[in-house]
Amino acid sequence: MLVVTRIKAFNEKAQKNRDNRNKQTIPHIGISMSHAHKKQKMELECGSKVSRREIWIATHKHANGEFVNEEAKEIGEKIEAYESSGNVSKDISSQDSLAQTLGSQEHRGRVRGLGLGPFPSPFVWTHYTFIQGDILI
Repeated sequence: MLVVTRIKAFNEKAQKNRDNRNKQTIPHIGISMSHAHKKQKMELECGSKVSRREIWIATHKHANGEFVNEEAKEIGEKIEAYESSGNVSKDISSQDSLAQTLGSQEHRGRVRGLGLGPFPSPFVWTHYTFIQGDILI
């Protein structure tokens, strides 16, 4: 009975994940490598800090340099146009090229384009309040 229940739960979760993947309009080609791992690999290769923009572009382009689809190409071109206007910064902020291009507010507790783990700095997104025990941080 336990095995049947686990198989059923697994199949339900797998179906939910398939449904969610089908809703994505801009797929990435990061395969199983997380954005954080990709960032680390890119920084080792080039020997300098890598911006969220560079990670986003690298994970949405094929090896031949073509974007994964037209929507990704449009966003990539907007990012390039924003950066060519002289507003280039490798610092993560709500004003960097990726945030300006994608436009929408970051999800609470997430930093888009950096993978699982990184969270918003209180110096960048000051509207977040963290409570630890009885102490307001």
